[in-house]
Amino acid sequence: MILFENEDPRVSIYYLSSIMINILNEYKELKFDVLYKLLEDSIGYTVSIDDVYYSLDWLYLLDLVDVSGDKVILCL
Repeated sequence: MILFENEDPRVSIYYLSSIMINILNEYKELKFDVLYKLLEDSIGYTVSIDDVYYSLDWLYLLDLVDVSGDKVILCL
């Protein structure tokens, strides 16, 4: 597991990925900008776009999401 000693756990790839999975469980498929907005609304603070991309990459590598155009699709 990748852990960062000095980083707030709420901005970790694992935490953001888990929130994305929860959001996508409800909607199954979302445009990226809508997912980003729902993610920020869900956690209550602004998230770096880089962290969102890293989290999506992580979920993609695990075959949990697919990205088609501007849509993120849950693969569960």
